Amino acid sequence: MPPTHQLVVADAQELFSLALFLITAVVTGTLAARERARAQEAEHREHDAKVLYEAAFLMAEPNLEQALVAVAEHFRAALDLDAVSIEANADILPHPAIAARDDAARADLRATGSELRLMDPAGPSRTIRLVGPTTARAGRRARLVPIVAAGVRVGRLTVLPQAGAPEFGPAEERVFAIAAAQLGLTIERARFRQDATESEVLRRSDDLKTELLHAVSHELRTPLASILASAGSLRQRDVDWTERERDEFATAIQDEAVRLDRLVGSLLDLSRIENGTLVPHKAWHDVGALVEDVAGRMRPVTAGHPVRLDVPDDLPPIELDYVEIQQVLSNLVEN
Repeated sequence: MPPTHQLVVADAQELFSLALFLITAVVTGTLAARERARAQEAEHREHDAKVLYEAAFLMAEPNLEQALVAVAEHFRAALDLDAVSIEANADILPHPAIAARDDAARADLRATGSELRLMDPAGPSRTIRLVGPTTARAGRRARLVPIVAAGVRVGRLTVLPQAGAPEFGPAEERVFAIAAAQLGLTIERARFRQDATESEVLRRSDDLKTELLHAVSHELRTPLASILASAGSLRQRDVDWTERERDEFATAIQDEAVRLDRLVGSLLDLSRIENGTLVPHKAWHDVGALVEDVAGRMRPVTAGHPVRLDVPDDLPPIELDYVEIQQVLSNLVEN
């Protein structure tokens, strides 16, 4: 109804009420918008906290490689990323843990020539461009977060957002920084476990060496004593030994020398095993022939003891190191 496009307030009191209503509406709308923004921020923080908590739960897996693969896939799915890569020093993680939406995303993550957004929690973020062939899809920019443990850089977290996705804001950068800190603690714990395992292996190895030296010292004295006794008997001029007795002394010296040679060879093999230079030379051999060969070699040792060989006739050839297995069986029989 006319008049149109006009605002007429006849009463000054109504003009004041209108102004008060407008001010109230603006203030109420502003407060409501702030509350909605705070609610959304709280929801985002709750989501981020849940993502980080679930990641921390996955990092409790004792196997570091399996844990990092699960964490990479968790971040990729929870944050709707194209790909995530977690890398650590080669001595603790030989291969990077990669989770990708598809093969194309995996290729983009690995490709050089893309831009990297360096998110350093200790300093400002910056962008660099790597020299090399371009990625399969132009405009891809990976984000890289250093992983630090005890003040030392031990790896990196690389994330590849979806193509056309907006830049990460402070909230996302904070999530990645916390994730990198969690990963640093996980890698450090894995290194501690590795060091503890190596220390335990060394301790057990030292204990085994000590026990072995005690056992071998006794084993070495036995053939040496027999050799010395037989040789001393042969040198006695005041005893008229028969030819048969001399032959027995010579046989005893020979047998004990062979036994001593085996003991020394075992010690050398132990040293080679410890140094990692003992490499088995495998070939296909008949087990029955191997057992008979060992029984023949150990006949002087088994004299006076019942020995029964039981090898199935239909046993197929087995791939093994003939010399080393022969030594193993000889040691078992001798013990």
